[in-house]
Amino acid sequence: MYGVLIPSLNPDDKLIKLVMELKKYKIDYIFIENDGSPQKYDKYFNKCEQLGCIVFNQDKNYGKGRALKNGIENIIKKYPKVTGIVTADSDGQHTPHDIYNVLCLLKKENKVIIGTRNIRAKHVPIPSKIGNTFSTFYLKITTGIYLEDTQTGLRGIPKKYFDYALNVEGERFEYEMAFLEGMKENNILFTTTSIDTVYDDDRKTHFKFIKDSFIIYKSFFKNLIIAITSSIIDIVLFSIFNVNNFNAFTSSISARIISGIYNFTLNKVWAFEKKDSNKLFSESIKYLILFIVQMFITSTLVFIVDNAFKFKISIVIVKIIIDMIIFFVNFVLLKNWVFKAKKM
Repeated sequence: MYGVLIPSLNPDDKLIKLVMELKKYKIDYIFIENDGSPQKYDKYFNKCEQLGCIVFNQDKNYGKGRALKNGIENIIKKYPKVTGIVTADSDGQHTPHDIYNVLCLLKKENKVIIGTRNIRAKHVPIPSKIGNTFSTFYLKITTGIYLEDTQTGLRGIPKKYFDYALNVEGERFEYEMAFLEGMKENNILFTTTSIDTVYDDDRKTHFKFIKDSFIIYKSFFKNLIIAITSSIIDIVLFSIFNVNNFNAFTSSISARIISGIYNFTLNKVWAFEKKDSNKLFSESIKYLILFIVQMFITSTLVFIVDNAFKFKISIVIVKIIIDMIIFFVNFVLLKNWVFKAKKM
């Protein structure tokens, strides 16, 4: 038996319309997770129950990620015969036909099914295009997985991956990206299927662009902040050493050692949140290897450029350019090797 799980916060008539359309497909179960909506929205959830849905109520709003996990927990406990679910949004972004198709594919494949929209379509808002392009790039460089649409909430999850879904970190919108990030590490089989690209002008969203974007990509943005401040420390020290008659190679190594200690400490306790990790020794060794290789590559490149080309521009600017080039490689290695997340 299969079901559809719809997390909903402050719904409107679109939820009722979606449920009425889904009922036509004779789906075994339609679960609605009320994510702590105020009492004035009870009429929508009551109507869903009258239409034959099963409504789970939360005492307050915890966020979409927590709503999905709470819904799955309730299904496991109360409806153990359910062998797979399709998660869908309640705001009309996912058509009943696409939801049903994902459910049918889930039955056939027994893999995670990811509904994929055409983000390049003309009617897709520019902010959504930019956000999804960055998400696609981010997922590719951090996991090697390429998905054209990383922000879709229409996904099929077989029962064998329920435990994985419950253990993915994240309470709000970051949950869905974290779900994708962990698939490769946890050997989660998946496939994609095309779905309609729906963007209504009157669509309501609870996504807070700045706050939720930072939470979704927090390790990346934190690492970026650390990299920038480390570079400032590095460059200031490099300039001081260089002015005091150290050559470019020696100045670069001396500055990098000091900034490296700062960089490792903040990445461990802040960016990748490993302050309670018991792997300090192994993390330190891995970071030291990465640090030494990166330091000598950077220092050698600076030295070669300085001596081979004798640019009129400052050598400090040359060093900044080189540091920017290797930033992304460094982030990927920190995330997937030095401070690698454990399997769920």
